[in-house]
Amino acid sequence: MFSIVEFVDDPSPSCDVIPTAWFVDDTETVCYWPPYRSSAAINKCVKNQAEVMSDWPIFNVRKMGAAGNFHVTLIYIAFIAVYALPMIMRILAQLIFPEV
Repeated sequence: MFSIVEFVDDPSPSCDVIPTAWFVDDTETVCYWPPYRSSAAINKCVKNQAEVMSDWPIFNVRKMGAAGNFHVTLIYIAFIAVYALPMIMRILAQLIFPEV
């Protein structure tokens, strides 16, 4: 099983896919993340649902969805991005050009 998470402490909004087993506990608000710099190494860990290692850091997250298949979660992320973009643009426009 895979989950889509938003890293809540990240200064810019970012979402990613993690194996559900990477959640620290049942609250699903904190997860482990591999310490690698290479996207290829991280993707390999995610796709293969690598076992959490003791040196992996933990991050605060907000669970946005879940699916049993890695590729389905990627479709969900694309869906979120497409439908969230107009909302984000409206919010930015309101911040930049507030009504007087």
